Amino acid sequence: MYNESASRLKAILYDIKHVSVTTDIWSSDSNVANLTLTCHFIHGNELNARVLSTKELTSSHTGENIAATITTILSEWNIFDKIVTIVSDNGINIKNAINEYIYKYHHPCVAHTLNLTNGISNFKSKQDVATRWNSYLLTKEILLETKDPLSIVVINLPKAPEFLDALEWTILRDSVPILKPIELLTSVLSGEKYPIMSLVIPLIRGIQHNLKSIHPQAEEEKHYGKMYLISSVGDLDLSS
Repeated sequence: MYNESASRLKAILYDIKHVSVTTDIWSSDSNVANLTLTCHFIHGNELNARVLSTKELTSSHTGENIAATITTILSEWNIFDKIVTIVSDNGINIKNAINEYIYKYHHPCVAHTLNLTNGISNFKSKQDVATRWNSYLLTKEILLETKDPLSIVVINLPKAPEFLDALEWTILRDSVPILKPIELLTSVLSGEKYPIMSLVIPLIRGIQHNLKSIHPQAEEEKHYGKMYLISSVGDLDLSS
């Protein structure tokens, strides 16, 4: 089934003149490093995105080794000379692989750049990975939705764990409307079936305007949450 699907895709890519690819290095639950590469192209007047390969990175993550893995995948699919741009995160090693070894144009992922702003990272104090704050936002939303039943249960437990105080509940209520637009923006910028480049500047400007219109109730959130996030998102370089 894989061979049949791959053959059909190779036949399509043979007639495609220009493609772009996105790539990312990620770790499995067993802590195995993998590199996934996805190809983006126009076929039949529609935008298409196909995952070409996921390969385990058995050697050190140097620019040279990453470039070798990417080159192998591109060569297997006969699209190396058709690459217009390669999109990835801002890691020095992968940027080096694309620019210095593959000699292709590197375009930084806007969603990844947005999620790395210090203000957003500041909200994920209970997490370890700066770019994975979305689950923290989801946890906050669930807590707020279940506040009343949770409070009743805690009150009636003989040995109840330490619960949130009034200020902490206020901070939760304040931070959700601050982070929610960032989550929605990230989702829009992650689309595969519509053009994204032209959306970047108006969406970022919209987020900046939206943040300035929010008025948190908790003093801590006013000074260390919203204002820090506005400053961080406001400093994003939209020229590149």
